[in-house]
Amino acid sequence: MNKLQRKTDDVRIDEQQFAYLLEVYGGDLKRWPQEYQVAAPQLLQHSKAAQQLRQEALALDKLLDTVPVPPPSPWLRQRILATARQTATTTQDIWQRFLQWVIGTTPTEYLWRPAVTFLLPLGLGILIGFYSTQAIDTNADSQSASVDVDQEVSLLGLDNEDFFE
Repeated sequence: MNKLQRKTDDVRIDEQQFAYLLEVYGGDLKRWPQEYQVAAPQLLQHSKAAQQLRQEALALDKLLDTVPVPPPSPWLRQRILATARQTATTTQDIWQRFLQWVIGTTPTEYLWRPAVTFLLPLGLGILIGFYSTQAIDTNADSQSASVDVDQEVSLLGLDNEDFFE
C-alpha cells in the first residue's frame, strides 16, 4: 500500500466539511481532491442530509452549465495582455539587482563573482589600513613611517622576495 492510498484511507469528513467541499468543488466528486473522493461516498452511504446537500449541489451545477458564457471582448484581451507584459517587465529594486549580480547568471559566474565580491572588502581593508597608518604618522619623521609600512608588509606576508620574482 503506497502513501497516497494510506492517506486517502485515513481521511474522514463530517457533514459540515462535506457541505464546505460541495460549495468549493461542486456536486461532481471527480472534481474533488483525491483524498476526499474516497471519504465522500462513505459519508453519503450513511447520511441522508449529505445526500440531500449533494443533490442540491448537482442541480446547481446543472443550472450553471446551461448559462451561456460569452467570449471575451477584444478590449478585455488587450487589457489582460498589457497587464501580463507589464508584470513581466517590472523593474527590480537595487538590492535584487545587486544580489543577482553577486550570484551570477551562468555556471562560471556562480564561481568567480561571489569570490570577487567577498575578496573586495578584504582588499579595501588592507588599502585603508596602509593609508590610515601613514596619515597618523604625518607628524612623525618619514623614516619611522616607512618602517611602519615595512612592518605591516611583513606581517601580511607580502615581503617574500620569491613572491615578487
